[in-house]
Amino acid sequence: MFERFFACFHLECLTFSPSRFSLFSFHVGLFGFSACSRLPVDPKKLSVLIDWVQLDPNWRKKVKGSSCHWYYILLTPQKWLIDTHMDAGINLLRLRYTKHPEWFRSDRICLLDTAFTQIWSAKYKEFLNSPANPDGSGKLLPSGALYYYTGEHPAYCRSDKTWVLEIDDIYVPLFINEDHWVACWISIPRRHIVIWDSFVGHTDDKEIAEAVKPIAHMLPYMLHMLSRGEDRELYTVDFTHERVPATETPQNVQSGDCGVYCLKYIECHALGLAFPFHDFCDKNVKQMRAKLAAEIFDETNINGTETREYKTALVYE
Repeated sequence: MFERFFACFHLECLTFSPSRFSLFSFHVGLFGFSACSRLPVDPKKLSVLIDWVQLDPNWRKKVKGSSCHWYYILLTPQKWLIDTHMDAGINLLRLRYTKHPEWFRSDRICLLDTAFTQIWSAKYKEFLNSPANPDGSGKLLPSGALYYYTGEHPAYCRSDKTWVLEIDDIYVPLFINEDHWVACWISIPRRHIVIWDSFVGHTDDKEIAEAVKPIAHMLPYMLHMLSRGEDRELYTVDFTHERVPATETPQNVQSGDCGVYCLKYIECHALGLAFPFHDFCDKNVKQMRAKLAAEIFDETNINGTETREYKTALVYE
């Protein structure tokens, strides 16, 4: 079946007409950004990817942990994306933002990897249990928090831009209940978090609130500790949050493509584009995945086996 899958993709990339992959060609994006967006997915890029995958002698065996298996998951509709897939999609955005900031809605945005939300969620109890000084300072924030704040993390296409001073908007995937990706837009000036969810019925509002709580609570605390003067008083309470209704967010009716939808939400909003309901839908997921995989492979050289390394720093006041 795996062989037939790739054979099918290989045949398609060699035979379909230019209009076959014109998905989202009317705008820019992970599935074709800015000037690139006006072109359909490049069949040659997809062909190169498939040919490369088939160089692996174990490509038919779906060996877990191999680059072949990693791209197989990324290409296949209804296969759940793991954190490295999500980070690869974010890195493609970061790379293009570095090269072409004019494509994006602002030069004050930041695109974060999944490690940010994973670490902050895992360390939230430690933060709550850590003692504070009489003035409220001194609580232990997650290791590496300072490097995110200064733009040294993520290391891929690092921005070196400091939050508040040079960054207003943060985009990041959030993994909920160990089985579902949602997209977060954190507006620092508004002190507010917007959540785009491709399967609104999967989690209730209480679960969403619990999942976003570590960020909504610890982020303003960190900004308060690191800000100076009157700016400190802007961050004395938790950030508010909202989940956008399903009527305003393209929904993944078939299960398993939430990661692709999550990346697409981030892409569209970061580029200042409305969500294209007509084309951003389940019937086009195969094409969306193929374009994403081909462009990650072509532009980033990411193969899914990279080791993520992070410097650590503790933030106190």
